[in-house]
Parts: sequence; structure tokens; C-alpha cells
Amino acid sequence: MSVSTRKIPVFVFPSALKFYIASKSSHKQLLTLYNPYEFPIKFKVLCTAPNKYTVIDPDGSIGPQALVDIVIRHTLPIPANCGVVDKFRITMLDQHTQQVYIYL
Repeated sequence: MSVSTRKIPVFVFPSALKFYIASKSSHKQLLTLYNPYEFPIKFKVLCTAPNKYTVIDPDGSIGPQALVDIVIRHTLPIPANCGVVDKFRITMLDQHTQQVYIYL
């Protein structure tokens, strides 16, 4: 079975995470994924620097017109990591059609 990929809007809040080395409370942040569609989706959260972050429940499913909160924890808040931009990628899959959607 071939799985095709296309880009559609995926609703993520906030659109950027900022971690502050001096503020331990910022080392753990919440990312909300919203599924505005009429079909359930599966999701997976990936990162360009997986050794610096822990993503609690990095994959799962979201029902139609529902949301899920994901905790992202910065595990290496050291001066050498200041000013570095890391990226997260969210891949979503329609549970019924197996269509893949990517949010960068």
C-alpha cells in the first residue's frame, strides 16, 4: 500500500517555544495540537535535536475537532545551547485513508 504525502494546515499553539536558561519553569512547555477536521488523525512529534529535548507522549491520536496537549522538556539548558534554533516537525496521518500530513 502506497502512502502519499501532502501539506495541509495543522493547528499548533504556540508556534514557537522559548526556553530560558535562568528560568527553570520555562524548561518545560506545553504544545497544543488541534484537529479541526471531521476525521480522527494520528500524530508524531519529531525534533532536529532529540538529545536536547524530551517529548512526553510524542505520538498518539486526536479525535475529530479535538485537541491534545504535549509536554516538551528541554533537558540540556546550558550556555552552549543558547541562541540555537532547533525545530520540531509534526507528522499527522488520517486514520481512515492513511493520508500523511506534515507540519514543519
